[in-house]
Amino acid sequence: MTTLDTRLEAILLAIVRAYRIDFDGRREQLAHMRTGATEETIEHRGWPDDGPPVGRQELVELEELGMVSIERLARSWLFAPTRDAIDSVAEYERELARAERGEAVDVSWAAVRPVLHALVAVWERHGASPSASISVAAVARELERSIDDLGLVRAIELLEADGWIAADYELGTDGPLSARPLTKALSGTRGWPGADELAAGERLITALDELAAHEPDDEKRKRLTRVRDFVIDLGSKTLSELGGKLAGGAM
Repeated sequence: MTTLDTRLEAILLAIVRAYRIDFDGRREQLAHMRTGATEETIEHRGWPDDGPPVGRQELVELEELGMVSIERLARSWLFAPTRDAIDSVAEYERELARAERGEAVDVSWAAVRPVLHALVAVWERHGASPSASISVAAVARELERSIDDLGLVRAIELLEADGWIAADYELGTDGPLSARPLTKALSGTRGWPGADELAAGERLITALDELAAHEPDDEKRKRLTRVRDFVIDLGSKTLSELGGKLAGGAM
């Protein structure tokens, strides 16, 4: 909700929180009423007694931002938050809840890439349907981590932001519920051609992982593991440059 000022932010929060209350299994539109020359009120069973004042000007501003849809009637306006508004408030509330926890997380590639590989592995075992998502709980079990692990949640969010995976959310939850790998993830973890330089660099790391896993000689396996760790520690810029050379056939 970074595009909203504090006034519109408070109004949108109140609108979404009121609208998402179910009454007999359904959600109700809110009504903006004008009862006099200057008096304006919001009518809705979920509207708080201490809700912010809302004028038609504020509703028009939110409409122009794509946050509400308005049905203009002769004596009142009926309105409801858009899907974008509901998603935006849900994300805001998730971040607020996490900020209150004050938990530090490791978002280095060394910490995030195991989540990517675990997601792909579980997805493969469940049939590898391009349209099927894997629950975050299943990924957590694969990694022997808690489903409430903030590092796991952040890893999935960051992987989605960078185009490796697509994540699914549900209103009112504190993080992604499920995710599925995209082509970039398959390029980085399963050797698919194409994708970008970072995916090509990840292919190199994955190849070193596989060589180490199948190397019977303990000393050689340790050397391969050290090389892999060194490549990871190079950082994303160097890894991207190395991946670019690999993708371009320079190595």
